[in-house]
Amino acid sequence: MAVLQGEIRAGRELAIQQTMLNEFWEMFARITDAPKDQMLVILVDVAAGQVMEFGAVLPEPGEEAPWLAIHAA
Repeated sequence: MAVLQGEIRAGRELAIQQTMLNEFWEMFARITDAPKDQMLVILVDVAAGQVMEFGAVLPEPGEEAPWLAIHAA
């Protein structure tokens, strides 16, 4: 079984998550050439408060602009 698991910041709409799953599935299938009945692609929601980038805890969805202005400079 070929498994691809990724973590994403919680709060994205289901339609966006499913688009991501479909795109990851297609990329994974193309790269591994694994039979589709032997593939598993998983996205796990992680709360923003449980992730750090640029040495700072990530903002909640929708609060990125002020966070980026401070931390991505």
